Amino acid sequence: MAVETFEFTLNCTGSNCPNLAPQIIWNSPNNTNISQNQGFQNIPIEVVVTDTDGTIASVTIAIDGGTHNMTSGANNVFSYDFTPTNHQQYPLVITATDNDGGTTTLNETLNIINSQFVSLPSGNIILGYSHSCENASAPFLYFRDMLTTHYDVVMYSFIETVNQNGYSPELTINSSRYETNGNFDSQLLKDDIQSLRNQGIPVIVSIGGQNGHVELNTVAQKDEFVQGLKDIVNEYGFDGIDLDFEGGSMNFGAGALTDFSYTAISAYPKLKLVVDAFKEIKQHYGTHFILTCAPETNYVQFGLSTYSDTVGSFLPVIHNLRNELDLVMVQLYNTGSVNALDGTAYSQASPDFLTSMSDMLITGFNVASTGFNFSGLPASKILVGIPSCPDAAPSGGYIQPSEAEKALDYLRFGTTFSGRSYTLQNGAHSDLRGVMTWSINWDAASACASAYEFSDSYHTYFSSNLSNNNPFYNEENITIYPNPVNEILYIKSTDGVKISSIKVFNMLGKLVSKKHNTNAIGLKHLSSGTYFVEITANSQKTLYKKLIKN
Repeated sequence: MAVETFEFTLNCTGSNCPNLAPQIIWNSPNNTNISQNQGFQNIPIEVVVTDTDGTIASVTIAIDGGTHNMTSGANNVFSYDFTPTNHQQYPLVITATDNDGGTTTLNETLNIINSQFVSLPSGNIILGYSHSCENASAPFLYFRDMLTTHYDVVMYSFIETVNQNGYSPELTINSSRYETNGNFDSQLLKDDIQSLRNQGIPVIVSIGGQNGHVELNTVAQKDEFVQGLKDIVNEYGFDGIDLDFEGGSMNFGAGALTDFSYTAISAYPKLKLVVDAFKEIKQHYGTHFILTCAPETNYVQFGLSTYSDTVGSFLPVIHNLRNELDLVMVQLYNTGSVNALDGTAYSQASPDFLTSMSDMLITGFNVASTGFNFSGLPASKILVGIPSCPDAAPSGGYIQPSEAEKALDYLRFGTTFSGRSYTLQNGAHSDLRGVMTWSINWDAASACASAYEFSDSYHTYFSSNLSNNNPFYNEENITIYPNPVNEILYIKSTDGVKISSIKVFNMLGKLVSKKHNTNAIGLKHLSSGTYFVEITANSQKTLYKKLIKN
């Protein structure tokens, strides 16, 4: 018997309508991983609380063994100042009560870290590159100017090498913007960078770009390179380093590689020395130091079809640094069309292109005719690289946020869209980390697109209620019930399907509960609200569905 499913909405008017519970949206701190290594400092906690059918009677916060009233401010903002006393996690519960006694709770955790570095935010990330140079069309921005934007991570561009020698790093500085009595004052730049770090926004420095040639031929050059990078990080207080190698920096002379293992790359000094350099830096600074990369598709995804001295050449770097790298964000622009896992070439500036190129990184692929399989990377390390406006990518690749969000919905939730051609090879990737753009300066240029179209649009996308996105990626032989759920969620599977894991994520993509090799999971500890459940069966993701917790 055929079964049809219809979606509908019931509207209620009059005094007999049921009370609608308040809504709570986390406002700050944006980064709940907070580094405090020079004494404990106050942390302002803010939420936005609204009630669509009444008024808010009270908002309380329970943290560190006490419950306190939050202070009401303008624009429905409620705040509380908290000062930690230890380096530890501080779970907190915010409860909003409306005039009819309806309540909503929000659970969050502040993670106070003893580190000199500002850590990456735990949820979705919007990362932008910032120019250190002048550009008449894309305005110079001080870092303090970015405090009012929605960027979670800022990339300083760039470190280059002296006379492009390949191994002597030097920071490019717009020195005329940071002068005292007509002379460059490095403290002004340091203070400007610190303005973001004080607000929990990590500032990473990128090495490379068009002019940042890197080429390490000897151990002595590698040692000078590593020490030079440490000197820059230490002087200016950066929280990490980004590898943005381009052009000649990407020719490691390793086109004959058929094995990307560390042992195999040791036969190619230029390749091994780059890997060694960044392993040393990560080991020197520790796990809280951020390491990222932003290669072009020619050096990564093109490796599906061709591998040579340059094409696909960054794959062995990523492979050998996969444990050290925190974020991988391939530039999905200025590239034309690229072959995907399904054998089809997709054109840039389309949802299918963003979907297929990201899926390739997460799923993994066989590298051309080498016989080597590049195993996939965790989706939690992947940012989708998108130009902020048309002029930011002169060779193409700009895509309007409304179109890019179709790709993000499909990647994260399996939500299909009209005209879709590419099919995810291994299900949805619920923990996809976020988006990257070149650049913040172009995003600020109102003549290119609307001012801050990129950061504003994707901030709204990641923080908004996703109830209208219909995020289903279903298999007919798996069902979940009850939905809405109170205490226990059950998974019913048929036809020999074995459940290997159940994961529940909150609206920010943060994992809040998980269980392995079971057909049920207890959710009593979760507050009321909207979640997403990911079911992995027979070692493959087979279902990702919206879940309502009562």
